[in-house]
Amino acid sequence: MALPHLAGAQTTTGIPPGISTPERVHQTRIGTLEYKDGAPTEETAAKVFDTIAFTRALNVYNNSFRGASAYAI
Repeated sequence: MALPHLAGAQTTTGIPPGISTPERVHQTRIGTLEYKDGAPTEETAAKVFDTIAFTRALNVYNNSFRGASAYAI
């Protein structure tokens, strides 16, 4: 019951340029972000991780400052 005439070579279409990841993203607050094959390089991942960690730490400080001041009063 095999249907060999229905089996054909599968071809892939290219990725449209509008949805592909560029090799470099310039003019960000943390500098130039670089990608290889759509994945961030180690340096880019480290920059983004450090920025997120700093943002979260600043958020924790700002959210706890009022409580600490109220407790001190």
